[in-house]
Amino acid sequence: MSRARVGPRSVVLALCASVLLPLCARGAVAVELAGRPLGEYPHFEHVNVFNANEAVSVGVDPSVSTALVDVTCPVYVVAAKTASEWQSDPSLADVRSGGPGTATFAAGSILANIVTVADPDELDADAGTGLGVGYDVVIDVDGDGQLGAPDHIDGAGDEAAFYVVGDTTALGPLPVTAVEYSATGVTPGFEMERIWHPADIGAMGRLPVVIISHGNGHQHTWYDYLQEHLASYGYVVMSHQNNTLPGIDACSQTTLEHTDAFLGQLASIAGGALVGHIDSSRIMWIGHSRGGEGVVRAFDKLGDGEWTSVHYDANDIVLISSIAPTDFLGPGESNPHGANYHLLYGSADGDVSGDPSSLSVNSFSIYERAEGYRQSTYVQGADHNDFNSDGYNDFWGPPGTEIGREEAQQVAKGIYLPLIKHYVESSVPARDYLWRQYERFRPIGVSTGTVVVSEYKVGPANGRFVIDDYQDRLGVTNTSSSGGAVRFSVTGLEESLLKDQNASISIMDPMNGMLRARPEDTTWGAVFQWDTDAYLEFDVVAAARDFAAFECLSLRACQIPRHVNTMVELDDLTFTVTLHDGSGGTSSINIGSYGGGIEEPYQREGGWQTEFETIRIPLDEFLRDGRNLDLGDVTMVRLDFGPSSGSAVGAIGLDDVELVKEDTRGGAEIVFDSAAVADAGGGNGDLLLNPGETADLNVNLRNVGFYPSLGVTATLSTTDPYVSVLDAAAAFGDMPGGGPAQMAQDPFTIQVAPNCPTPHEVSMVMDITDAAGTNWTASFDVVVYTSSQVSGTVTRDGVPEPGVTITWSGPLPGSVLTDANGDYLFGSIAGTYDVVASKGDWLSSAPAVVTIPSSATGVDFAFTTAVISGRVTDLLSGGPVEGATITHTGGLEGSVLTDSSGDYTIAGVYGRPTTLSLAAGHPSYFDSDPQEILQPP
Repeated sequence: MSRARVGPRSVVLALCASVLLPLCARGAVAVELAGRPLGEYPHFEHVNVFNANEAVSVGVDPSVSTALVDVTCPVYVVAAKTASEWQSDPSLADVRSGGPGTATFAAGSILANIVTVADPDELDADAGTGLGVGYDVVIDVDGDGQLGAPDHIDGAGDEAAFYVVGDTTALGPLPVTAVEYSATGVTPGFEMERIWHPADIGAMGRLPVVIISHGNGHQHTWYDYLQEHLASYGYVVMSHQNNTLPGIDACSQTTLEHTDAFLGQLASIAGGALVGHIDSSRIMWIGHSRGGEGVVRAFDKLGDGEWTSVHYDANDIVLISSIAPTDFLGPGESNPHGANYHLLYGSADGDVSGDPSSLSVNSFSIYERAEGYRQSTYVQGADHNDFNSDGYNDFWGPPGTEIGREEAQQVAKGIYLPLIKHYVESSVPARDYLWRQYERFRPIGVSTGTVVVSEYKVGPANGRFVIDDYQDRLGVTNTSSSGGAVRFSVTGLEESLLKDQNASISIMDPMNGMLRARPEDTTWGAVFQWDTDAYLEFDVVAAARDFAAFECLSLRACQIPRHVNTMVELDDLTFTVTLHDGSGGTSSINIGSYGGGIEEPYQREGGWQTEFETIRIPLDEFLRDGRNLDLGDVTMVRLDFGPSSGSAVGAIGLDDVELVKEDTRGGAEIVFDSAAVADAGGGNGDLLLNPGETADLNVNLRNVGFYPSLGVTATLSTTDPYVSVLDAAAAFGDMPGGGPAQMAQDPFTIQVAPNCPTPHEVSMVMDITDAAGTNWTASFDVVVYTSSQVSGTVTRDGVPEPGVTITWSGPLPGSVLTDANGDYLFGSIAGTYDVVASKGDWLSSAPAVVTIPSSATGVDFAFTTAVISGRVTDLLSGGPVEGATITHTGGLEGSVLTDSSGDYTIAGVYGRPTTLSLAAGHPSYFDSDPQEILQPP
């Protein structure tokens, strides 16, 4: 019986020559085509992400696509379309300047059917602030220029056949700006925060936030390279002073405090420019050294209830990343738990050095505790301070292996962008940066000589089956953790805690250089060696033999530092993986066929570490060229070592042999984002629910999955006795995967009883569905208040100004925009409020203090435009100085250049008086003394 797996990217799984190919839009055949050729079996690797400077090929396996044998026809590369778009528009428009090419497909092997469809730099990779431009591939069998039977297509679903990506180390397209300020309500002496954000943030939606916590002896100003980089792609990045000296709890406290302070004090930051543009449900924490452990401890405190935030909770932390973290506190407190977690580490770290005799300097212990999605980026030749801008050089490695700060930061920028794109925006092409070996795929801006070792493990929510992770049946070498028999001829096989057993890398022990656990941790793995042909094989338990439900066979392995077998052959190690089925069929793939192996360890005197590396082999590639294997009945996984199967000698650590799906988060997932009251038609228009009012509810949803959800609708209900739902249906339309929050096309309408007590919290429930019949449930609360109103008008130079943000802080804070007449109105509960007006890069108003319940009218704000102009001249000659930089600080911050006449103009809009400090600078002159000017005059 043949088998087919039909998913977002339809992949064919076949038994012998009997093949079932799925049909898609207009009867076309869905099959993987895009990829790159390999030097040995399986001859071709189907991948869907290419750097702009790579060639793109198409590979047709004649044992799968039998209908293409002896066919000559056009091959199109077209802009990617979703399944519904292909259904409505089947036309083929090739994006290449020369139009579609023609290919003839032959019987035999895929080797005879590999066609280059795009040369390096031929396809557009500019996705703006996104990552990757999507393309589909169509083999137009009947040559009619339309998709339909009997054509073959890669990209029939909602994911493109492939994406072409630009350089993730290069700055993005957005101009950015930086602001330094002092936060309140944080640990005294550590108040400073520096943010980088898109300059035109006022025209943007709600942006994710990245918080950076520095290490001991470091400064919060040392991460501009990363802040500027991420801000240029549409993120708001804040780095704060960190109280590191007292220890990790103090670090975690300042991270928690500064995150809360930033979110709660937006009205006073950058003139209020960030108000309404921060998505507090998408926060990423990055910490370095003690700060790297501190962000993990902070998350532990959030989850354990040791810290209660006003403006966010643990669910809002979508990713934690530690750069060379310490591990002072151990698993009870420094534990990422189920968070998405990333570790960045340099092999030549002379500070958090990986010394086996000191538990606190072993960063990977924290990594191993992570229970969610986790990934690591291990950079050979980088030291501790290479990942900031000003720390001292603590390089500890062999001469000639130092890559330097600039290159290390290229690696950091190259991985952080796709990391955030993946976890914050559910970017499809971003995930390849997490698991593909660097030999196969690296950011364009990282040198080809830089060695980076990557680990990636999917979270427990993902569909995966563990064959053996050595966490059960501890120390029993003849039975896997899944219960299957284990047989082997490799020597020295030992299962143990992944911890060096004698605290010395120079003195050999079976777990030499394993720095993955403290004694109280529970991370186990296996070690063994070979110097002749040998094997290790795992029987698959009967209930798990259907491999067709999975994407890849995955494992992680490392070479054992200083083992005699490692020293004999200092190179990447390779071995062969063979699958056996119940009918005696087999298929084998050498892990080196993809261009990499188990990385040669970095040979640092006194500090070698184990460098685990993830190896993933797509299961359908075991079927290449009609191999006689039934993926629905795999009975054994065998690893073969030695000269007949790969490296002649070797000693490795092995762990996490498992089957994985690419990402079961890949389906659409619709979640509640926010709700806003609109009560102008049936109430007092103050944007709050009051007893007796009828109001609209404008609800925003967001699709946090990878793939689109089409035709989304929702039905609203409540069991509250004081609230009735008058209009319960709303449509949201099509929602792209990882897209922004999306408001209902028509609001819900509710009515509050006149006798409703206040304040009264009302629980609402939404039943959500899409055109495919997928269902979700979301709940949220609205509150009924007794409120008073505050209103006024905002003018600029005496003319009413629309679009000004009015922000109020107090017992019930909020914000609203002025209308076309410059008017605003809001409601709030009893208390004293500071009301501030701000717009873009204008200097915000001084706060107006308002006390309610008495309603307040005429709370007006007046902005004034003022211009400073002048000329910069040479002190001796009196001649104009062109290209001098005039920097102004104090309220409005920025700079301008003088023109050819030495003239400059600084225009500003002021909501309150301020004193600007101006200074002139030029590379050929000494800087001028500052001048102070009152604005507006």
